[in-house]
Amino acid sequence: MFHGILRAAALSAAFLATSAHGGTVVLNEVMASNSATITDAAGTYADWIELYNDSTDTVQLSGYGLTDTPSNPFQWVFPAVSLAPGEFLLVWASDKDSTNPSGALHTNFKLSSDGETIVLTRPDGTLQDSLPRAAMGKDVSWGRTPDGGSQLVYFSVATPGRSNVGGGQAVLEPPAFSHSAGFYPAPFDLSISSGDAQAIIRYTVDGSEPTETSPVYSGALRIEDRTGPASGILLVRTTNPYNVWHEPAGNVFRGTPVRARAFKPGFLPSKTVTGTYFVTPKGRARYPFPVLSLVTDSVNLFDDTIGIYVPGSKYAQTGVKEDANFYQSGGDWERPVHVELMEEDGTLAFSQGAGMRIHGNYTRDYFQKPFRLYAKSSYGRDWFDTRLFPESDITRFKRILVRTGASDIYTALIRDGVIQSLVSHLSFDTQKYRPVVVFFNGDYWGIHFFRDRYDEYYLQTHHGADPSAVDLIEIDYSLPGGPFDADPGDATAFTGMLSYTKNHSAADPQVYEHFKTLVDVENFAEYCAANIFAANTDWPHKNVRVWRARVPYTPGAGQLDGRWRWLAYDFDRGFGLRESSQADQNTLIWATIGNPNQESTWLLRWLLLNPDFRTMFINTLADQLNSTFTEPRMIGMIDSLAAQIAPGMPEHIARWGEPKYLYYWTAYVQTLRNFATARRPHMIQHILGYFRTYTADTAAVTINTAGPAQNCGTVRINRITIEDGFPGVSRGVYPWRGAYFRDIPVRLVATPKPGYLFVGWETSTGTISTSDTLLLTLACDTTVVARFASTNDVQAPRVPLEFRLDQNAPNPFNPGTNIRFTLTAASPVQLAVYDVNGRLVRTLADQPFPAGSHSVVWDGYDAMDRQVASGVYLVRLTAREGVLTKRMTLLR
Repeated sequence: MFHGILRAAALSAAFLATSAHGGTVVLNEVMASNSATITDAAGTYADWIELYNDSTDTVQLSGYGLTDTPSNPFQWVFPAVSLAPGEFLLVWASDKDSTNPSGALHTNFKLSSDGETIVLTRPDGTLQDSLPRAAMGKDVSWGRTPDGGSQLVYFSVATPGRSNVGGGQAVLEPPAFSHSAGFYPAPFDLSISSGDAQAIIRYTVDGSEPTETSPVYSGALRIEDRTGPASGILLVRTTNPYNVWHEPAGNVFRGTPVRARAFKPGFLPSKTVTGTYFVTPKGRARYPFPVLSLVTDSVNLFDDTIGIYVPGSKYAQTGVKEDANFYQSGGDWERPVHVELMEEDGTLAFSQGAGMRIHGNYTRDYFQKPFRLYAKSSYGRDWFDTRLFPESDITRFKRILVRTGASDIYTALIRDGVIQSLVSHLSFDTQKYRPVVVFFNGDYWGIHFFRDRYDEYYLQTHHGADPSAVDLIEIDYSLPGGPFDADPGDATAFTGMLSYTKNHSAADPQVYEHFKTLVDVENFAEYCAANIFAANTDWPHKNVRVWRARVPYTPGAGQLDGRWRWLAYDFDRGFGLRESSQADQNTLIWATIGNPNQESTWLLRWLLLNPDFRTMFINTLADQLNSTFTEPRMIGMIDSLAAQIAPGMPEHIARWGEPKYLYYWTAYVQTLRNFATARRPHMIQHILGYFRTYTADTAAVTINTAGPAQNCGTVRINRITIEDGFPGVSRGVYPWRGAYFRDIPVRLVATPKPGYLFVGWETSTGTISTSDTLLLTLACDTTVVARFASTNDVQAPRVPLEFRLDQNAPNPFNPGTNIRFTLTAASPVQLAVYDVNGRLVRTLADQPFPAGSHSVVWDGYDAMDRQVASGVYLVRLTAREGVLTKRMTLLR
């Protein structure tokens, strides 16, 4: 492990060798797929670039540029470090961006094992050196021989920070398959070819990497349906003895994983190519959802010593549950796999190397285990580039969570997916959901679910956060090291916020106002209300996730304003798990005074002492009853998600024996429906009982609109916008009817459509207000009408009411993005982009603008017309009305 700048003197004649550069600093060696060669100070196997001083003079590198994008030569700039004659300098291409001259150097980019041109540029902009593009296998480097020389070769034994020795002639090109991986309706012959007639192709069909002892390809491989009795890994027990595991019943559907590699004396072997082939009369139509194939040497999953999917030898010796292999975590228990995602239409979404780790807590001991996939340059590609969830616009994933039914694995399987899908429109983050069938080395492994993985990269792609400047905390009061496990970041600010609440009263308005600069209270209220309705009794003492951008409170910065926000996680014990319905579970009591761990309920109890929060929380519960959790919406969601996996359930049950029978599964799904039907009246009684000091009953509010035509405008009540398309609001929405709580004021806002004006609010007593915002306290059932009128000139421009800088779109973006802002009056405007260190990148506009909305495009280039690197940037709007800032994320 190297902890600083790597320097070593070359003690051979290579020190005096004359290179093609005439004696100077050169790019001497590079590795783009560091799997086991060398780690940085953090223990990470990062890409690296080695420089060598082939001159007789010490060279000061301050101001030199290093890049893997030739059009952006100063993508990363050296600090004040020098390189003495005959010395080497190792720079980590890790994307960590560290320029401390007394420590290890890390660039702000990573390398691709498919090959990239590396360029070293002098401070005056002239070329110092470059290494041409070259694809690299795992732990194979590319560089000069001798040190500083002009001959470029591959090194099967890399020498970071030392003199280059050995080297192969070249790396062979990988073989090619005659057929694409996927599903076929009939058997066929698979041919494997190489562009080098002298190369020997070796292959495997058991998931292992081909080696020099693997079978030699001598003719086409017959690919056919391998369905048959369970054998091999299908008969490996994947649980401890005390947990449920069944042998597969009957025949199991199986595909053929083919891996091939080219060998030739004097050459480094090619990369391994992998393709999984399935033969079934229905072809791809066999499964109505995506198929994920994982191919790896079976020892990586099922070996007693290193296999991550089995209890293992240590558990066999100690009998301690936590000693089981599948309970281990971290990089030491990550295993290499090749993953292929086959979409419903037969297209191959991606096929690449990745790392695999077992995921979860107690669910690791179940027969079918959740796992995570890691995209890393050491496996080939740094990201999974695909639209994993069709309803989302996110197309890049650093990590993918492949989840099972978890606590719901013996019952309905879809419980967490149903609940998180129901609340996905609310202000807290949720994990998107998509069923997928998984195969290990061609063997059917059952129904799983793609889910979002909460980590710094999720926050980067979904919120534009700087992944190196976020705090993400798991809260679990059963953790042996304390309840707060931060990764990334730390829990200092969160515990500081809690300490503030312990020493101040929420009933004090000034305290509450300050607290709102620390926590997004609307987010917290909606999050708590959703868990309470769902009867999630596996919360709040655990299964809590919170995050924030690690910056001081920044009003107007949206999700990156530095406040704490909550993320939905693990609803598997909600909606009546293993109960007849659990609809009468008083989770409002559980979340405040009934939970055995009182510390976990402190924050909600503390906030409810404040009258403003209490009113908002009661209304939030009512809003969700009136929209998110209406019976038709819940039943529709349950039916939809159950129908998605129903065609695959007979095969899943035959494979795992759980649920025991198909009609059992149908009954467990019906338990969800029973909960959805029965929950509402219990929830209302729980709310009235808990808040009996403030409200005695519910009252119905009926909201209608009136005007010269239909759809003159819309009404928003609290957080519900009453219009087609809002979750839980039916079509033909007006008149709309909801139940709220007496003596608790609700907020109504009227918004006219273009061509209309809002006139006033009317009840049975006449017009009660002409303001577009109305606070209405219900004493009895009430009908209120929002009246609109036509404007004289529907084309007349309207003066904006708000000085605003919108979030750029798209975000994250590549290559360009649209920045929109609004002025309420004419003003000189400066619109400029800065990096996260406050350095000006480019001024986009510096001129007067009239009142109204305006749009400016940033193409991702700086003031010198150089393409900037991936990262987080700030766009700042300066006008007479003030200064507004937003964060933007550029992903190259």
